[in-house]
Amino acid sequence: MRIWGLLGAALLIAAPAMARDVAVIVDNQSYRQHQAHRDGIQSQVVAQAARRAGYDVYQLRNATADQLWNALTIRYADMDDADRLVVILSGHMVTDGWDTFLLSQDAGRNSNLFMMTAHGLRIGSMLKLLETKPGDGFLFLAPGEPSGVGAGFEQGVGFAEIPQGVAVVEGDGADLTDFLANSFFQGEPVGLALGRYDGLEGDGYLPRRTAAAPVDDQAAREAAQREARAADARAWRQARDQDTVASYNAYLREYPNGQFALAAQARLQTVQRSPEELAAAVEADLGLSREDRRRIQRNLAILDYDPRGIDGIFGPGTRAAIQSWQAAEQLESNGFLTGNQILRLDTAAARRQAELEAEAKRQQEERDRNDRAYWRATGRGNSEDGLRQYLTRYPEGLFSDIARARVAEYEASRRDQISQRDQQDWQAVSEVDTIPAYRQYLDRHPQGAYAEAARTRIQELRGVRADRDAINAAQAQEAQVVANPITKLLVERRLSQLGLNPGVVDGTFDDNTRRAIRQYQSARNIQATGYVNQRTLVRMLAGN
Repeated sequence: MRIWGLLGAALLIAAPAMARDVAVIVDNQSYRQHQAHRDGIQSQVVAQAARRAGYDVYQLRNATADQLWNALTIRYADMDDADRLVVILSGHMVTDGWDTFLLSQDAGRNSNLFMMTAHGLRIGSMLKLLETKPGDGFLFLAPGEPSGVGAGFEQGVGFAEIPQGVAVVEGDGADLTDFLANSFFQGEPVGLALGRYDGLEGDGYLPRRTAAAPVDDQAAREAAQREARAADARAWRQARDQDTVASYNAYLREYPNGQFALAAQARLQTVQRSPEELAAAVEADLGLSREDRRRIQRNLAILDYDPRGIDGIFGPGTRAAIQSWQAAEQLESNGFLTGNQILRLDTAAARRQAELEAEAKRQQEERDRNDRAYWRATGRGNSEDGLRQYLTRYPEGLFSDIARARVAEYEASRRDQISQRDQQDWQAVSEVDTIPAYRQYLDRHPQGAYAEAARTRIQELRGVRADRDAINAAQAQEAQVVANPITKLLVERRLSQLGLNPGVVDGTFDDNTRRAIRQYQSARNIQATGYVNQRTLVRMLAGN
């Protein structure tokens, strides 16, 4: 007998042999963008029953679209050659009324009519294959409800028609597991067995007999075996309903080799784990990519929960940020995310981003209005004193380039009239560039050619001194968050897109870049240091 499986997306291919009876089992429980499918089949139990009945089992679990396509393509010939073909599908399903799709693990939340074929398995294609085996083609479905449904689709199962000679059974995963393990693969007729399961519905060709397993001529032994299996199933249902360590241990003591022993052992390991281990396992099952993790970190930062880096690595900083967000949202604060929480985080970050964009636009408009008003109030550059007042308040303002150029003209026109002593003293204090030095110059030259420039520089240095610690901290943080030329190029490109004139976009931060960064920060209520700290980078990469 051959066994071929895809468990946790790992493919096991058996040695080639001529297939006779084939069972294909696809069990998708974990999804990257949807909640988990909790009501699916116990695929290991079903697979074990199929193997005991002599079937070649092709098993897939938590498969992406590519893995589904590759695996089924590889085994198409085996399925096509099978005398009897049984297809068992468990996972989230959607329908357009004509066909039904089993969503792959990486399916999006709102796939449209044109994208769906790339995001899941078209079950109608399976029906076409089953149609070639009239009376020996069986389709069993345990559908779940995905988090989001694209336009033109509904949750659930729907077919335009079921091919002649094909049996289709749909319903609850637990009932379907019991039906397959204890009835179908034991040789019981489908049409008769369905009557015992309230959670299952059948359609299409439901034969009164099936050759799923050889018929035992000794009726008494068959009845005894069936009763033993039924007792086993009842004990399992009782253990599963209680869902405790004690209940699973009790089942295993009574049925150490029972048909649900593997499932009981697996569930026992789960309930014995700590809440933190369970939460970590739930997040691990999401299969988050490096980019998924970076997006989560950006979202946390946008919501003011500092992940200590946007690197796609969930270290202590990111876990602490997740815990803080969970606590604020009144969720279990364990530092690990579920699929629903990621969707909730995406929504909150998108809403906050829109608010930040609107606020940044409003602040920039207010800043520009005040800038123009002060330019008019200081005489629109018609006096050196007015120009210097404007530059003191708006060193990176709308008219700062014009103001500097005109101040330079005033200074150039006086240069020939400046006394040699005045010139020498100004040159000396400019090289020292401290508040005491400029005061000393003013004491000597209260009406000197550079008196107004000295007063302006004193005011500037007072501001610089007050912000020196913040600037030093921002400079140190920039060395960490903008550590490579590629990130610097992205920053310059974003500044250029916003019309802030960062100079040549070459990955080098010059004076023009620093001025553009300060303008960007001022418009967004970020301390205008001119250096890209983490808050500034997150806002830029988020597109606002």
